[in-house]
Amino acid sequence: MRVGSEAFISGENRLVNIEKEGHIIIKPGIFASLLTYEKVKIPENLIGLLSLKVGLKSNGLVNISGFHVDPGFSGHLIFTVFNIGPNPITLRYKEEAFMLFLAQLDNPARYKGKHQGQERLNFELISKITGEQIDFFQVKNKLLQIDSKLNFLLGTGLTAILALLGIVIKFLVGK
Repeated sequence: MRVGSEAFISGENRLVNIEKEGHIIIKPGIFASLLTYEKVKIPENLIGLLSLKVGLKSNGLVNISGFHVDPGFSGHLIFTVFNIGPNPITLRYKEEAFMLFLAQLDNPARYKGKHQGQERLNFELISKITGEQIDFFQVKNKLLQIDSKLNFLLGTGLTAILALLGIVIKFLVGK
């Protein structure tokens, strides 16, 4: 399956018209909700199993939206992904990015949920990933800075304590 016409990028909190812009960039630590280009109609005797293409996974893109499509579902699929890799990931309009596997069910079933017939990203979904950017690499660098300052303060404090202890000992021995 291919990348569709629209996406929402957390951190930037913006809806992207991928068809118009030609691509989307998902930075490290960022969520994105992506609409598929294809519209699917899953028969009631099948269930769809979802995955990302291995090239995207190996770059750090992880599917967090779910891993199946209900029997009887009809509409465009929405993949919510998270970039856990160290580099931005670019997806182009109509790029093959997703896989849909179909498995036979013993008994027919039918999807009756609120996403039946979906054509676009919806506000409820977008609001769940709206917010400040989480960048693990910035967090790591900040922790290293704190660790460095703490080590400096501990070293300086220990030196001061030893110097003070030396003065006290000299004072006590000198009496």
